[in-house]
Amino acid sequence: MADHGLVSSITAVTKILGSAPPIIPEIFNGGTRLTGRYVNVPFDTYIPAMKEHVLVAHYSGGGHTWAKIDGKRLMYPTFPGRITFVPRGHDSERSTSAPFKVSNTFLSQDRLVECANQLNYSRVPDLIDRQNFSDPKLFTLLNLLCEEVESREAASRLFIEQLLDLICIQLLRGHSVSSLPNFSAHVGLAPWQAQRVLDYMRDNLDRDIGLQELADLTNLSRSHFCGAFRKATGRTPHQWLMKLRIQAARQLLACSALPIVEIALNVGYQTHSAFSVAFRRSVGVTPQEYRRLYSRS
Repeated sequence: MADHGLVSSITAVTKILGSAPPIIPEIFNGGTRLTGRYVNVPFDTYIPAMKEHVLVAHYSGGGHTWAKIDGKRLMYPTFPGRITFVPRGHDSERSTSAPFKVSNTFLSQDRLVECANQLNYSRVPDLIDRQNFSDPKLFTLLNLLCEEVESREAASRLFIEQLLDLICIQLLRGHSVSSLPNFSAHVGLAPWQAQRVLDYMRDNLDRDIGLQELADLTNLSRSHFCGAFRKATGRTPHQWLMKLRIQAARQLLACSALPIVEIALNVGYQTHSAFSVAFRRSVGVTPQEYRRLYSRS
């Protein structure tokens, strides 16, 4: 995914807080930036798709968080020891009911790509947008990272760089599409098959993608592929493709001045009316209304 239309995560968080987060001056490999602990004030806002992956570690405070992702609004309790992860390129609407103490890791795509290459991934797999989730290993790494940021002991930079590598590894192996439990050759698609199909969908959103094309990518028959894809993802290939198209459309509506009819063509809809119907069914408002709502935020 190119950076076109994506906003700086630091800019987005600054807008949420009303002031810049307490980012330390050091810039780590790949452009990754860090904060120490600070109090995140309650907020209710739209968060545009960002250039960086954002990790938020929760240290104290309670209440609830609401997030509307892919058209679904869900409520999550906020506990110390939980993590929120917003992958690069994902927009959402989020709100919180109370202040809580957090730290931020603004993880660059370059850093994640470098780590994925070392693990012999052909491409960085899709990472999963998660709110207030539990991952004891990842939280331990983030907590150590924050302690090192705040203590600034001898050799801190080297230690921090090593921690960031471990965080990347844990994200790739525990919080990507290919890490989902159902991605198994016994119950659906193998991880390589799933990733190949998802990459192909994302790279060809403007085309009319046929079911046989996708099945051929996995070396399966069309009927076998459809059943395996649904077992692996919980959705049909068509439903997943629509999800990707609407996600891309939301980003373009929020972060570009392209005419809506051109956005429709870019994400695979041949007519403005078909695009408007699909967008409203998924998001709850028309593309025009969505753009107006974002321009006022």
